[in-house]
Parts: sequence; structure tokens; C-alpha cells
Amino acid sequence: LTQCTQTEALLGAALTLRIICVKEATAATWAEQLAKEAVKRANNPYYFNLAKEFFPDIDFSEVEKEIEANLI
Repeated sequence: LTQCTQTEALLGAALTLRIICVKEATAATWAEQLAKEAVKRANNPYYFNLAKEFFPDIDFSEVEKEIEANLI
């Protein structure tokens, strides 16, 4: 799988957890972890913005700082 495909799969899994597993208490936590991991691995503004759009309630600021720190 390409990096893009992996990122899209992680974001899709996170979104699925949010939509389908609403009654599962840990699903939101898993979804947040997957979304953040997808953004970190992609290291691509497109996916970062897409994740923020899909998950407006998730704070991606720590992930953004990590990405910036790794670019320096």
C-alpha cells in the first residue's frame, strides 16, 4: 500500500468508529488515536486539513507540533 492509501485507510477506520460504533465507550478514543496517527504518518497538509474537517472536535495541535519538530 502507498502512504496515501494507508493514510486514507486510517482516516476511514477512524470515521467508521465514530459513525458505526457510537454506543461503544472506547470507540471515540480509538478513532481519535487513529486520526492523529494518520495525520502524523502522512505528514501532508491535505490529510491534515481533511482530518480537521472530518473530526472538528479533535485537537490536532500536538500532532502539528510534532510534525513541525520533525521537519526542522
